[in-house]
Amino acid sequence: MRVDWILLLYNRPEHSRRVLESLANNQIDRIFVYIDHPQDSTARYAQKELLQILEAPWPFEIKLTQRQESFGLARSVCTSLNDAFKDGAEAAVLLEDDCVLKDNGKHFFEAGLQYLKNDKSVRSLCGYTNPQCPFVFEPGSDLLSLHRFSTWGWATWSDRWQDYNRDSTLGSLLERTKTSVESIKHFAPDLATLCQDSDYLNGFIDIWSVPWTLLHFLTETYAIFPIESVIENIGLDGSGSNCSETDVFNIKNAPNTVKSAYTWDRRNYIFQNEDLIRIFMESHGLKTFPSKS
Repeated sequence: MRVDWILLLYNRPEHSRRVLESLANNQIDRIFVYIDHPQDSTARYAQKELLQILEAPWPFEIKLTQRQESFGLARSVCTSLNDAFKDGAEAAVLLEDDCVLKDNGKHFFEAGLQYLKNDKSVRSLCGYTNPQCPFVFEPGSDLLSLHRFSTWGWATWSDRWQDYNRDSTLGSLLERTKTSVESIKHFAPDLATLCQDSDYLNGFIDIWSVPWTLLHFLTETYAIFPIESVIENIGLDGSGSNCSETDVFNIKNAPNTVKSAYTWDRRNYIFQNEDLIRIFMESHGLKTFPSKS
C-alpha cells in the first residue's frame, strides 16, 4: 500500500528543522513538502532560511511544492491530501511544522494504515495522545479509540477522506446531517461553542479540522491513538497562528523512543475515555483554534 508523508511548512525554520530531523531518524524515504505563499516580509525572510534547510543533504527524497498564492491552512491541508490521493496514494500521513515524530513513531502510522485499511469504522490515526487525561486501557491493549480527533500528526485513507468537502462550511455540514448544537455539546462543548459562531459556521475562519472532527462523531467512526504519544507538538510556544501559547498539552519526561509494534486487534471503545477528553477539552480546547481578536 502506498502511504505518502506530507509536511506543511510556512515561516518557522527552526521548528521545521526539528521535524525534518525526526523524519530522518525514522528513515522515511520520501516526503511531500508544501510551503504556502508568504504574506509579508517576515515570512519571506523565514522562507529563505527554510529553503536553505531543505537544500541541505537529507537521507530522503523531498518533493517540494511552493505555492504561488496564499492558500492558508485549511486549503493547504485539503489540497495536499487531494494531490496525494489523485496521484495514487491509498493513505497519507500529514504533519505540520511543529509535529516532531518520535523515534519509531512511523510504525504506529504505517502499520495501522495497513492493518485497518479495510475497517471503515476507523476514519483516522492520531499520533498525539493527551498525557493530562488518565485514559482507560483494557489489559493487554496499547491503543485508544475515540470519536474525538486530534490534528497533531495524523493519517487517513483515500476512501475515508472522500467524505470531507472543504468547500462545505461547518454550517452546511450541520444542516446536511440535521445535527443540533445541543447534541454536539454532549460530545464536545468547545466545538459546540464554535458551532454557534457565525464566522466558523460560514467558513470565514481558516480552519478545516472542526468539520473533520465532527464527521467522526456524526458517522460513529473512530480515531485511533497510541498509548503514548508518537508526536511531540513543539508549536505551543506562541509562534503559530492557530494555537495560543500554553503548556497544558506538553508531554513531560517522556522518552523520545516509542513502541515499534501495537496490538491492532485490541482497540475496544471505552465510553469513559470520551468523557475524559470532553471534560479536558471543555476547559482547554479553544486554545487550539485561531483567535478572532
